[in-house]
Amino acid sequence: MKLLHIYKSKPDDTVLKLAEALAESAEENHEVRLYQGAANYRQLLELIFQYDRVICWW
Repeated sequence: MKLLHIYKSKPDDTVLKLAEALAESAEENHEVRLYQGAANYRQLLELIFQYDRVICWW
């Protein structure tokens, strides 16, 4: 399973622990941090369709 994490804001410790626990069961993980500057939404859309699961963290 390929897992994509999208962070809208800086994650706190709880979110990081949850994301880490989910990542253990995935074959591939990728993180997109929207809070770190300008986002390339075209690339983000392509990533969303490439991954089996997408989790958006607010």
